[in-house]
Order: sequence, then C-alpha cells, then structure tokens
Amino acid sequence: LDYGIALLRHAELKRDKVSAELAVGKIEKSLILQEHTFLSPLFMDTLFNYASAIQILGDLMEDPMQLEKAVKFFSLLIKEEPSYTPARIGLAHSLFHLGEMLSDADCLKEAWDVFELILLEDPEDEMAWGDLGALIVAYAELTKDPINLDENQWLMNIAEQKLQTSAYLGNEGAYYTLACIHSIKGNLHESLHYIEKAIHARALPPIEDIMHDDWLCNLRSSQEFRFLLSRFFKDSA
Repeated sequence: LDYGIALLRHAELKRDKVSAELAVGKIEKSLILQEHTFLSPLFMDTLFNYASAIQILGDLMEDPMQLEKAVKFFSLLIKEEPSYTPARIGLAHSLFHLGEMLSDADCLKEAWDVFELILLEDPEDEMAWGDLGALIVAYAELTKDPINLDENQWLMNIAEQKLQTSAYLGNEGAYYTLACIHSIKGNLHESLHYIEKAIHARALPPIEDIMHDDWLCNLRSSQEFRFLLSRFFKDSA
C-alpha cells in the first residue's frame, strides 16, 4: 500500500501516466487483501487512495470511464462517511474534469453543488474557491447562448468573485484564471494585469498549456502578451 501511495504522489507531482497506472494496480491489490475488513478505517483510507489514483489516471489519459469509476468510489466513501471531506473534494474534482471532458453541463453543475458544500464546511479553503471559480467559467462557456449573453456575463461575474476570494485567501494560482476571464470578456488590459501577477507569483502553468488555452485566445493575439511571456520564459531558462 505504501508503495502504491508513493507512486500516486509521484503521478500527481510529475503528471506521469505510468506512475498512475502502477499506483492503481498496487493499491487495488491492497484493497483485495483487505476485503475482510470492509469499511474499517484502513479500508476506507485505502479506497480513498484507490479512487484518487483512478482519478489521476483518468485525467492523464483523458479517459471518462476512469473518471466515472472515481466518481463511483468517492460517492461510496461519502455515503458511508458523510464527514469524509477529502472524498468530497475528490468527488468534486472528478465531476469537474468529467464534465469538461464530455462537455456535460449537468455534470459540471453537480460538481458546482459539491464545491458549495465543501465551502460551507470550510469557508477558508482557498483552493476550493479557485476550483469553483474555474468550474463556473467552464460552465458559462459551455452553456453560452448568443441570444442571451446576460446570463453568461452573470456567471462570469460570479466566477470572478470566487477567484478573487481564492486569491485573497492566498491562492496565487487564481491569478491565471482571472486573466482567462478577462481575456474571454475582451478586457485585455485587465487580463495582462493578472498574467503579470501570476508571473510575479511564479504561478503560471506550463507554456504548452498557455499557448493552447482557448480561454486565453483573445490575449494571445496581443503583442504585449507575447513580449511579456517571451521575457518571462527567457529569464526562467
């Protein structure tokens, strides 16, 4: 089990598919050996790590079937132990990524509801505020109606409020998503401002993600952005 958890941590840190696959296999063997202790504290923790490994594998392989399995196991954990907050967080992330992968608005809305429950329990969870803000941006983009843009703007404003709260609580990674929101809105000056804040905080994602992020499409067309980014990655080299 310890080896499987170590592989899981490595997969999370390095975004490594092989480590994620190995982690699933190792933790699954440990679960089989613990069948006679079903729902014991050790079994519950092992099942949580198993669901987490499946979720990481689903993300890295872009496999919705794996994410659906993770949703099932996280849901089982919550059913048996409603106060198991890590499982609730895992469920929210699994639903979020599954909704994005399948372009499923209902799945995103379900994840939204789970994040709201997490924040009711811990209003100081800066990562949950940031994840919820990003989720609402995804939901707004997926459900955008050209005939009724008022609702889209309303959702974007809610997302911005969530991300501002996340940044205020210390999550500097929220700056990048705030830059994305303003890029989508066409507020390129504000978008560039948040990219600069993300740069100073060393909170930018990898350059490959930045250059292929649909939410940054408007900002990428600006000369100021290209200059700022090239200078940052040159200095970081």
